Amino acid sequence: MAFSRDFSLLAGALAAVAIVAPAIAQDAKAMLEPRYAVLHAASDARDAAALAKVLTADYEMIDIQGETHTMAEMSEMLAKMPQDPNMKPKYTMLEATITAAGATVKQQMDLHLSRPMEDGTTAEMDVTIISEDAWVQRGGTWMLQKTVQKDISVSKDGEVVFHQAV
Repeated sequence: MAFSRDFSLLAGALAAVAIVAPAIAQDAKAMLEPRYAVLHAASDARDAAALAKVLTADYEMIDIQGETHTMAEMSEMLAKMPQDPNMKPKYTMLEATITAAGATVKQQMDLHLSRPMEDGTTAEMDVTIISEDAWVQRGGTWMLQKTVQKDISVSKDGEVVFHQAV
């Protein structure tokens, strides 16, 4: 009898988690979307001062090869990138979880661009990067502390020419 009562309580608790978990994930996304908007606007503008308001001082990005890049290195790379109004990345927050330690976000960035080739033709290029971001709260504000690239795929004229995942 005690087993069936305990089992019923466990089943009820699991059902509650199943109902509440998607709502918590949605809340995590809603809480972090404004911070991503600031981050992406700062990146698009190549504005290091605005980036510093979203990234922690110890921010690091780990690329697909496992190499670590600091905030200073990222700002330098960003400043060197050409500004092309036709090259507008699309970002999608795939998953978001908030814990006592911070927040974790799985994000996908898609980029489409046309590039002239050596033979005079133009290639349509598509780049997809999936990364995992770690956010922390500093002074009540969400700050991005770490980005780890998990998957990169590059297509030329619809055919995958490079793919790497960790």
